[in-house]
Amino acid sequence: MIQEILNRIAGQLQLSQPLQQELQTLFRGFPTDCDRGVHLLRKQAGQVLIYLDDPADSVFLLLRGTVSCMTPMANGAQYRYAQFAPLFFLGEFEAFSACPVYRSTVVCNSACAFLLLPRETYLYWMQHDVQSLYARTCAITTSLGAQARMERERLFCTGLQRLAVHLLTNGRQEPGEPTQYTLRQTLQGIADSIGSSVKTVQRGLTQLVQYGAICRERNRVCFNAEQYAMLLALAFPDEAATEESTRCPIKTESMDKGVCRHE
Repeated sequence: MIQEILNRIAGQLQLSQPLQQELQTLFRGFPTDCDRGVHLLRKQAGQVLIYLDDPADSVFLLLRGTVSCMTPMANGAQYRYAQFAPLFFLGEFEAFSACPVYRSTVVCNSACAFLLLPRETYLYWMQHDVQSLYARTCAITTSLGAQARMERERLFCTGLQRLAVHLLTNGRQEPGEPTQYTLRQTLQGIADSIGSSVKTVQRGLTQLVQYGAICRERNRVCFNAEQYAMLLALAFPDEAATEESTRCPIKTESMDKGVCRHE
């Protein structure tokens, strides 16, 4: 029974009560006769879960840790385009689209645990659980919509705008401090995420610090609600508020030259 499997895994991983409840809800309509092959899979930090173009024969539910999705660029470098945390499904795009191979490489950023479902098991579940099918369809559509919007927004972005979008998208609110945001990521990680170079990222962060839009501490970028508004105005100038206090005076066309100009 899938519930017995989930209970055993929850005990092994010492999952929090909210996460256990979310798991139970997620698998509430799981057919009782299709749990064959479902098991726990562990990976260490730096290990690869999925390789690009490998046979897409499994779907993975991330239970612990974080992973990054990467795809090769024309110059041979790996572009890190997304990072995910529990509870996130990996491989379901390929399952739903009947793609025979995985379309990205997935690397573990930390020690990770996954619930592995054979592709046939996952599809059988979706075919016999209308509520879960609807939920997964909504999640996938939302994810693809956000991805398409980001790609359109970045199409004509300057390097500094791409950096601002990344900070806004990936900055996390501090526990108990809803107006404080933090991004913990190396320069190389940021560069991989926005398709830029470490040198350009360093220059952009320095500009944002000089302007007062962010604060830096080693591999940590912090910004508050007022600075969030500055980044928002820089990232989306056409949608930014017109109040002078929330407008970002940095000339975006000067970013790649490493010059911070003010109006």
